[in-house]
Amino acid sequence: MAFINRKRREIQLKIVYAGPAGSGKSASLSWIHRRFPGCFASRLLRVRAAGEKTVFFDFAALALPQAAGFRLNVRLYTLPGDERFEDTARLVLRGVDGIVFVADAAAMRKTNILALKRLASALAAAGRSLERLPLVFQLNKYDLLAAGSLLLPAATLAADLDPGLRRPYWVTSAARGKNLLPPLLHLIHLAAAALEGQARRRFPGLGLEGFAAAVKEHLRRCFPPVDEKRSRPATRSPGRQDAAAARAGLESRAYFLIPVERFEELLAAVQRGAAALARIAQAMGKEAERR
Repeated sequence: MAFINRKRREIQLKIVYAGPAGSGKSASLSWIHRRFPGCFASRLLRVRAAGEKTVFFDFAALALPQAAGFRLNVRLYTLPGDERFEDTARLVLRGVDGIVFVADAAAMRKTNILALKRLASALAAAGRSLERLPLVFQLNKYDLLAAGSLLLPAATLAADLDPGLRRPYWVTSAARGKNLLPPLLHLIHLAAAALEGQARRRFPGLGLEGFAAAVKEHLRRCFPPVDEKRSRPATRSPGRQDAAAARAGLESRAYFLIPVERFEELLAAVQRGAAALARIAQAMGKEAERR
């Protein structure tokens, strides 16, 4: 369940982009952050090993106005797709409230299926169930069809990942910025609705009635419709402002390059810090309940 600070009237949701290595998780989050920098409360932080793909994670914080009397902070992470870094994956998945699974349409058919199974196993190891989490699918790289690439039909790929087709999916292109916002915005709304339902059952006096509807409206105002042909917000006209915004987006990223041999050391330090923060949050929660 999301972290709720009753005293400060704040709610924190954690959304994670998952999927096989190279599927476009980092590219998707980077595009959204670059196009809508005013919606984010932080720079896009990236921790990676020098010369490699994303090893640890990307991180960005999305801050929304008050909804049902609570200020909402949405923390967005990408999950490393390389199975060598399963410990990192488990750490990033801790406390997750919703998942965007980015499938690679250009990969071998079993690649996406195995990545989804590894995700389910990592969640199970943390006592969570993929079946019970808000989940959407982003079927990426279909822009390669225009270049003559042979790709698995989107309906087939969706059925591979979700045989009952119970979860929503979008056909996307992270390279061109096509259809990247709808999966994320829909998932945030699903996570907010799940939180509202849980709070109604467990904390009936918390006052979260209408929370999900308010979050959906705030998202609609913060993220205007996107012109797919230009991959720019439709409310903006092309020109110097777009180039300036693109430069500002690039400059807002912070890259942390670490030697591969020091990665395990960094991971252990972060895990110790996360454990300490969890103990502090638990203590604060007990203190708030006593009050």
